Amino acid sequence: MGVKLYYTTVTASREVKSQQAEVMRILESKSIQYELIDISVGGEVRDEMRSKAGNPTAVPPQIFNEDQYCGVRICEIRQNTQPQHCQTV
Repeated sequence: MGVKLYYTTVTASREVKSQQAEVMRILESKSIQYELIDISVGGEVRDEMRSKAGNPTAVPPQIFNEDQYCGVRICEIRQNTQPQHCQTV
């Protein structure tokens, strides 16, 4: 599967929860298949997400198309039927 969404099931942040839900809703409304990767399962997964994003303080949600970083630009997801033209935030 090409699109990967790093998210967390453990957060006290309403903003993170809201952004995650919005990204998932948009991807599903566009019938874009994606793989969920939960960073709360271990620090190594969180570190992998941050390394791939090129930001040591990145928080979920973070989107990747294969290994290309797409960020969390919800407006671009809404406009494209497939997130093929990713732009880093």
